Amino acid sequence: MKNQNTSREFSIVNAALLPDMSRRDLIKGAGLTLAVLGGGSLLTACASGDAKGGPLTATQYLRIDTDGTVTVISPQTELGQGAYTGLATLAAEELDADWSKVKVEGAPADVKLFGNPAFGGALQGTGGSSTAPAFWEPMRKAGATARAMLVAAAAADWGVPAAEITVKNGVVSHAGKNKSAAFGELVGAASKQAAPKEVKLKDPKDFTLIGQPAKRVDAHAKST
Repeated sequence: MKNQNTSREFSIVNAALLPDMSRRDLIKGAGLTLAVLGGGSLLTACASGDAKGGPLTATQYLRIDTDGTVTVISPQTELGQGAYTGLATLAAEELDADWSKVKVEGAPADVKLFGNPAFGGALQGTGGSSTAPAFWEPMRKAGATARAMLVAAAAADWGVPAAEITVKNGVVSHAGKNKSAAFGELVGAASKQAAPKEVKLKDPKDFTLIGQPAKRVDAHAKST
């Protein structure tokens, strides 16, 4: 059954903005727009008009916006097997993010950036129970990299050693100076930090999200 609201919206766009465009051209244009928005943090930054910088795109797998939203870019297709939630959990664990502010977007078609390591990176493919094993380390490193950049930004601003800073539930803190800041407050400065070449990952005994029950990130959109 055709979605009446969607049809009406396309009719309004076609009639009011693109009167001479064919249906085929309109679909081509829509596809291009989705591809750019899905992978382009530069477009988002320009649209926000944030003079302080941001969002923070530490790697191709993760973006943190100035409102504190953490967006995981999933290279794997969600087919009901939990890929979106699983990959988001890996990144959020190392980032120490607030799970309520984590969402997922499907990655654009780009084998060089999003090729599946289980298939030698030669194709963007979902299958063979490869999601968790293949992206266990890349997703965790994405979260750890973003965390390190946020911590570095806070340390520079507060004049304290980065080792004294803690991160929990999307908040960066320094107990000694009684300082704290949410991710969104730091992404502008963090986006100007150099991404570390190496990051230390958590010991499994310190996991707070991995292995625990979690609300699926795709459930609400699918059910409504």
